[in-house]
Amino acid sequence: MNLSAIVWSNNLSLGLEEMLPTEFSQSIKIYEAANFQQVFDLLEKHTGVDMVLTALWPTQIQMLYQIQQLQERYPEVALVAIFDPLFQVLNEGGRQTATRALNQEKHDAESVISRMTPRQRDVLNLLIRGEPNKQIARILGLSESTVKIHCMAIFRELGVNNRTQAAVRGEEIIGKCLDSQGGTNDFVR
Repeated sequence: MNLSAIVWSNNLSLGLEEMLPTEFSQSIKIYEAANFQQVFDLLEKHTGVDMVLTALWPTQIQMLYQIQQLQERYPEVALVAIFDPLFQVLNEGGRQTATRALNQEKHDAESVISRMTPRQRDVLNLLIRGEPNKQIARILGLSESTVKIHCMAIFRELGVNNRTQAAVRGEEIIGKCLDSQGGTNDFVR
């Protein structure tokens, strides 16, 4: 399998090449672009580019508009924007840095879960399963209004606005907690 990518960022391609396994790096062609215009020029020159990879810092709002332009003009090209913490890992080209970042995520996930009450964790697990409030209330022997109160507390703790976001974020957090415990489900009931 051959893959071609345009890397639109300073030093990102170096970190990417460092992290790719040798057998994979031989089947990928990486073109570098320092700015938006160079990305367009490379896409015109090299047909069949599979993806454009860029690092997006919070201060680069203009880049969001440019990414949208790329998406409209080249819908067949995958656009991957890495946000600053992951870019820092790739920019440093470090596997050790990546490991530290993953360990911090696991710790943060455990911290979020540990701040929830056992009942909130029960409600979260049922939200993840897709159960409506009425069914959650029935399963846990609670009133619907109590379930709604638990849901609001869960939303605040997870930093989300609705049940769908809570289910997705909760599943991510529980997965990280399970990974850090070697697959056991001790504190997420």
